[in-house]
Amino acid sequence: MKNIFLFAAIFMAAVTLAFGQKENGNPTKTAGGEQAIRQRLDEFAVALSRNDAALLDGFYADDYTFVNPTGTLLSKEQALTGIKTGEMKFESFVYTDVKVRQYGEAAVVTSRVTVKGTNRGQDISGEGRATYTLVKINGKWKIAAAQTTLINKQ
Repeated sequence: MKNIFLFAAIFMAAVTLAFGQKENGNPTKTAGGEQAIRQRLDEFAVALSRNDAALLDGFYADDYTFVNPTGTLLSKEQALTGIKTGEMKFESFVYTDVKVRQYGEAAVVTSRVTVKGTNRGQDISGEGRATYTLVKINGKWKIAAAQTTLINKQ
C-alpha cells in the first residue's frame, strides 16, 4: 500500500511538472528559418545600398518603426521618404557579427553594421550596432522594428 501511495505521489508530481511547464522563452529553430532570415537581411542591405525605396517598402511591416542613432522614432513612411527624395543616400550597407534568435513566427537579429552614405549632404558613414525585430507575415519575413546605435571610436 505504501508503494502505491509513493508511486501515486511521484506520478502526480511528474504530471504536474510536465503540464505545468511554461515556455521558457528560449529561441526555437525551424528548418531553414535562420537561413531565410539571414538571406532576407542580406537582400535588405542590397536594397539599402541601391537606394531602392520601392524594394525597401516590401521589407517593412506596415506598422514598422525605426529608432535612429539620434533617438528619433520614425514610421515606415518617414523612413522611406528620405530614400525617395534622395536626402538619404547609401553607397554601401554591410552587416557583420549577425546573431539570429528565432521565436516561432518572430525573430530578433543583432549585428554590427558598417554604413557609407549621406543624409542631406552630410556624411553619415560609420559603424554601429543594430537590432531588428522581424515577423513572418504571409510567409515572408518583414522588419517590424529596428534600432541603431553608433559605435564611438575612441
